Amino acid sequence: GITNETDARFFSQSVSRVGFTDFGRAVPKPEKELSVSVSNFFFGGVQVGEEKELSTTISNVGQQPITLDTPEFVAGLGYREGDYEVTSTVPSVLEPNEEVTVTVAFHASDNYSSKADLLINTDWEQIVVTMSGVGIGGPNSVYDNTLVESLAPMPAQTNAVLQLHENNLVEKVAVFDIRGTLVWSTHIVRGAQQVNIPVQPLASGRYSVQVSTNNSHMILPLVVAK
Repeated sequence: GITNETDARFFSQSVSRVGFTDFGRAVPKPEKELSVSVSNFFFGGVQVGEEKELSTTISNVGQQPITLDTPEFVAGLGYREGDYEVTSTVPSVLEPNEEVTVTVAFHASDNYSSKADLLINTDWEQIVVTMSGVGIGGPNSVYDNTLVESLAPMPAQTNAVLQLHENNLVEKVAVFDIRGTLVWSTHIVRGAQQVNIPVQPLASGRYSVQVSTNNSHMILPLVVAK
């Protein structure tokens, strides 16, 4: 047991270094480890000329300081220079038990879909945050938000039902994952008002559903949860 002030001080320092499991046994804390609260940014549709910000928190949960490099973007499907911007300050060193909030803005400059990765290299591991956003409503827009009446349930587990408006001219429905990879698509007969999207084979996560006519399209978010 703890018998004096010296023992108590030693015990307190030991706890801060090792921590405890659910069963009360002391376990060593890792020398270096980071925790990232959000690993993907889904900005959705953003009006052309406007911007939207999303944030993630990076925490140093290890025993040693961790150095962070300047954030950079890796282009994905449809990416244009200037689509994304880190609007917060990222320190070069994150001390144990410190955290930093990293905020990224998506600038919608035109009617298009943009995907990219935010990379932050550290001396422990590489942090990767996937990002996607869609610019909507510009002067030459081919984005048509009247094509779809609803997409349900949300989140979906086995099937998602896409309800189209009456007298629509939709020809194709496609589903993309967060990195812009096509994971499912179907061509439909013009005038059809309902499309069943099988999500059972898909992993839990965020997806984009693109509904297309001959000269217009609409993009909706889809969440799959098993």
